[in-house]
Amino acid sequence: MKNKYIKFFKKELIFLLLLLIVVFISFGITYANFIYNSEDKRAVEMFTGSLSYNLKINDTYQSSLIVNPGSSILNIEIESTNEISTYYKLLTNSDVTIYAYDGLVNGTISSGEKTNIKLYVINNSSVGKAVSFVVSMGYITNTLDDVIIKDGYREIENIKKEITYDKKKWFISKINEDSSIDLISKDVYITKISGYKSYNDLNNLLNSKCTTLGSRSIDVNDLDNLIINTNKNYTELNRLIYYPSIFRSNNVVIEDDNVNENGYGYTNHILVKNKNISFTVSNEILKQNKYLLNTNYYEIDNNKILYYVIEMDNGNLVLRKLYDSNNTNYEVSSNVRCTVNIKNTSF
Repeated sequence: MKNKYIKFFKKELIFLLLLLIVVFISFGITYANFIYNSEDKRAVEMFTGSLSYNLKINDTYQSSLIVNPGSSILNIEIESTNEISTYYKLLTNSDVTIYAYDGLVNGTISSGEKTNIKLYVINNSSVGKAVSFVVSMGYITNTLDDVIIKDGYREIENIKKEITYDKKKWFISKINEDSSIDLISKDVYITKISGYKSYNDLNNLLNSKCTTLGSRSIDVNDLDNLIINTNKNYTELNRLIYYPSIFRSNNVVIEDDNVNENGYGYTNHILVKNKNISFTVSNEILKQNKYLLNTNYYEIDNNKILYYVIEMDNGNLVLRKLYDSNNTNYEVSSNVRCTVNIKNTSF
């Protein structure tokens, strides 16, 4: 009887072992299929058209348009129509030069979110060129690098901060809505000026250092937050006062019984509206280097008029005397920095 039970249990054990082997093999196959199918599905989700978006170019739903010869601005709007956040890349297949200068050409976008991008386009040919765009998207469970670049398309570069134009180095200061670009010279040019003659001829003297066609030296108007304030009331000076001749053309001056010499004048009685400067330089490019501003300036100090040229010294404002009402001339050694506006130009 004992042997009978032993034989029975041996058969049961063998059966259970065989069953476990079958279960383990089946589980291994199922797990392997699960891993393969999950990764495969993840890849398919990334690269198929299962994610969707709306695309506007210049406020019109379209994915392509013709750009005219020269430079132009395109306003791109991408709207996610997915229920989840995704990665995106803006791509183009055009052979014209395209730079992004405002907004992000790649990144993440939330469900229903809109992102806006400004593009600077340069068509160097003499005829209109077709420009097409697509947005490649991918699931947030992957990475931005996993988003596929569609065959025949390329990513759009951000605009360069520094360019070469007329064989000189320039910083891009501003891109205007008319598709022109304001450039500021990286280099400065040494200058030495002195006295009432330089005060009178400041514009020509400083501009002569800027040799690129259409360029000029930087003035107060190029610094958005630098303001010259003029008093409403006149200050009366009853003493012998000398002044550069250009000073008389200003409507802030009334002089009596004046005598004019070659390049300057003097009087025993003058009414002058005093000035002062308020400034905050926010443009980091304009904070770099030491250079003069092509703007005449004066202030009244202790019954005397001081005639200045304004100098920017790495973001700090310095007043440099050229002349004073005691008929004293001063010499200023500094630099000139140039600006130029370009359009329809490759770089």
